[in-house]
Amino acid sequence: MIKFSKLIASLLLIVFCLSASAQTSTVSPYSRFGPGDLLFSGFAHQRGMGGTNIAEAHVARLNFSNPASYAYDSLMVFEFGLSGERIWLDQSDISSKKWNAKLEYLVIGFPLVRNKMGLAFGFIPYSGIGYDIESRETIDSSNTLTTNYTGAGGYNRYFIGTGLKLSRNLALGLNASYLFGSLEQLRNAEFSNSDFFGTRVRDNTNIGDFMFEFGLHFKAPLKNNYSLSIGATGSLAKDMKANRSLLWENFKESALGVDFSRDTVLYVEKEKGNITLPMALGFGVQLAKGDQWLIQSDFRYQEWSAYESFRGKDSLENSFRMSVGGQYTHDAKGTRFIERIQFRAGFYYNSSYLNLRNTTLVDKGISIGMGLPLRKAYQSMVNIAIEGGQLGTVDNQLIREQYLRAVIGITFNENWFQKRRYE
Repeated sequence: MIKFSKLIASLLLIVFCLSASAQTSTVSPYSRFGPGDLLFSGFAHQRGMGGTNIAEAHVARLNFSNPASYAYDSLMVFEFGLSGERIWLDQSDISSKKWNAKLEYLVIGFPLVRNKMGLAFGFIPYSGIGYDIESRETIDSSNTLTTNYTGAGGYNRYFIGTGLKLSRNLALGLNASYLFGSLEQLRNAEFSNSDFFGTRVRDNTNIGDFMFEFGLHFKAPLKNNYSLSIGATGSLAKDMKANRSLLWENFKESALGVDFSRDTVLYVEKEKGNITLPMALGFGVQLAKGDQWLIQSDFRYQEWSAYESFRGKDSLENSFRMSVGGQYTHDAKGTRFIERIQFRAGFYYNSSYLNLRNTTLVDKGISIGMGLPLRKAYQSMVNIAIEGGQLGTVDNQLIREQYLRAVIGITFNENWFQKRRYE
């Protein structure tokens, strides 16, 4: 029999080894602003229901978005997910296609006291940048200015969280995350006339600090096997410790295509400072009938107007997200495979923190998904979700992103903490 301490050490080693090589990835040109493209902090089964999850609490699934849900744990749960997406970009008469894939999450949870107190830990990406933008401006008949903007990197987080039941129907939870990573951005401006010097600015920002998120969950049983659940989540504004390296130089390209620097305008190495992440609030409600069906709805708000990076504002707006989703199972305890498949669908509307050219960028879409049972016991599942949506618009010379995203996740359950009555 494997000792409990050795088991936990092995699971921790798996989490850190697999996530150490993970790179947060996006190909959105809008990831140039703020902390980048904010990534969904949830699992594949939740993506299939429009990203709803605040009021969810289940013994056979984890819910990172509301740490109070860990209090309901009575099984060991392992969550792992990957995603791939195809993106179509349009601006006026210009269009392009891109694709992207990344590790979505790697999380483990288990009960400390069955159905009373639970613990979860793992790796979940926070944001990513990945853009390559070119603009051209005619100076005169013999000179054109070409500016390239490129960026790569992102922020990830390791977390550990716990949930505790305060009463039969009420639970409280906390996630403590270590947010880390780097944003590498380059702006390169070059004239077609070789008599002019171009400018190049490299800006590398690194972050490494702790952040905390709270959750409440209330579940009330109703008549005829119905139940009503209400969830609330929140986090306070936090000044995250960071450092920044900046190089601004003038350069010219020789006839052989080799750059040489004329002078350095500004050079700063690992300047210490803060990145202010704003406060966030969330509220969700769920109505369910046993394990047969459920309907959920979420509302999230974040005060991005308070965002700062090294005392600099980025003209961001406060954001909100609304989503509705549901799940149906013909018979969760049925003998046939098809009876135990979980079917899901949902939609979402996200008013983002970006307002460009007097236009607030909106991300809206629909999702479908299903859970395919691996085993009859404990509801181990292969969860598949497909999202289709649109971010932005072609109005006012902006870029419209249309995307099709597929997420596949594994939810694995084991009853490792049940005492044996017979040997």
